[in-house]
Amino acid sequence: MQKSKGGRPPKYRNKEEIEELIEKYFKECEGGLFVDDDDKPVVTEKGGIIYIVPPKPPTVTIIHMRY
Repeated sequence: MQKSKGGRPPKYRNKEEIEELIEKYFKECEGGLFVDDDDKPVVTEKGGIIYIVPPKPPTVTIIHMRY
């Protein structure tokens, strides 16, 4: 009988997969600008930038562990 290593199998196959997902997350946090025909951001009369998808701040999950 083979001894179990314990724990669940890894969620990711390699570090490149994790890095790709991290880059994708931060790119999504930037939001999507609304641009004109010259590829310049469209702004309001007061100078505010218009977004198709508004930016959001990146978050960090804090896990409280009991020892």
